[in-house]
Amino acid sequence: MAPLNASDTVAPNAPITYDLPVPVDLDSKMESPSVSRAQVAATPERPQGSADFKDPQGMSVLQQHVEFWDRRKTGSIMPWDTYAGFRALGWNIFFSFIFTIILNGSLSYATQDGWLPDPLFSVKVRNIHNAKHGSDSHVFDYEGRFSPEKFEALFSRFDRGNKGALTFRELWDMTEHHRCPFDFFGWQAGKLEWGLTYWLLRDEKGLVSKEAVRGSFDGSIYYKVEAARKKGTQKQD
Repeated sequence: MAPLNASDTVAPNAPITYDLPVPVDLDSKMESPSVSRAQVAATPERPQGSADFKDPQGMSVLQQHVEFWDRRKTGSIMPWDTYAGFRALGWNIFFSFIFTIILNGSLSYATQDGWLPDPLFSVKVRNIHNAKHGSDSHVFDYEGRFSPEKFEALFSRFDRGNKGALTFRELWDMTEHHRCPFDFFGWQAGKLEWGLTYWLLRDEKGLVSKEAVRGSFDGSIYYKVEAARKKGTQKQD
């Protein structure tokens, strides 16, 4: 047997450590990749996140992730806001309605300030960290910060061929790998979130680019999709 190297990232008797490698040499590509960022979805390619596109306005990255659906910018995402957000992204009336019921219905109670539910099923942006579910990628920590190291691990593990993008199959494998035992809600939530991400952000080759995935974490990509749809509509007019 080869001598033990304490810095090895693979174990000979654990084939999965070969199949799903962790990112290495991140320290040479960006500053402090293991330190979670509170306001910036930072990667080696975009160390300042989306600072050139949007102001985080003091929000955590997780808050930015959902802020697009706060259409009136009140801090509360009402069901009609969620519906309007999905319509702005190009989803039809039926799916926008269904996703509104699912998301506000599942997230509302966890984000309230007290024990009483909101009969209007609002989602409080400031408390969105309370709605973090299991069986996820852990790119968001429990306070809503963004982990560059965990984000890079998504691609080192599941981006077959190092193409800088993920296929539907790779995204499916990722959600399967992140499943925690008996976490039935988390399993479904992970599939729904990444399924929506794929269908919204895939390109003509059926790939979701690394930058698009990064933009989905801080919400910047949603504004870009909405702007592109408006521009396309104006051209048609």
